[in-house]
Amino acid sequence: MGQEKNILNIFEKGYFELSNNSAERAVKESVMGRKNWLFSSTFEGARANAATLSLVYTAKLNQLDPEKYFRKVLTEITNIKVFDPERLCHILP
Repeated sequence: MGQEKNILNIFEKGYFELSNNSAERAVKESVMGRKNWLFSSTFEGARANAATLSLVYTAKLNQLDPEKYFRKVLTEITNIKVFDPERLCHILP
């Protein structure tokens, strides 16, 4: 009952979707590989994979080419002599 207004918004505004299919498709890659990564030879491998996928999806959500973004991030990280959180913040999308 309390959600009636929200449900009616779907019909009043044409840009709301009736399903979550687009969200399901967006995470399909990570869901399909989840069990494989869970049983990877090391926990560190699973963590590295999770971090990589996070960067890929963040780049895609910000309309960036993931390969170019990785190249930029890895180049800048290797040039950091002393850890500085401020320097890392400016390379995030």
